[in-house]
Amino acid sequence: MTDHSVPAEYADHLLDFFVASRAAEFATVDAALATLLGHEPTPLSTVLRKQLPNT
Repeated sequence: MTDHSVPAEYADHLLDFFVASRAAEFATVDAALATLLGHEPTPLSTVLRKQLPNT
């Protein structure tokens, strides 16, 4: 990424996100989210199916 003018600091942050994602660190939803929203969170897959019905 740095070869394409992305600052090293940003490239490092993006790499950190990739590593965390591969380690399934984003797979857990805290129960507090439903409390804050006032309803159960909607999975991204559900939102995408509604917005992109032909996929």
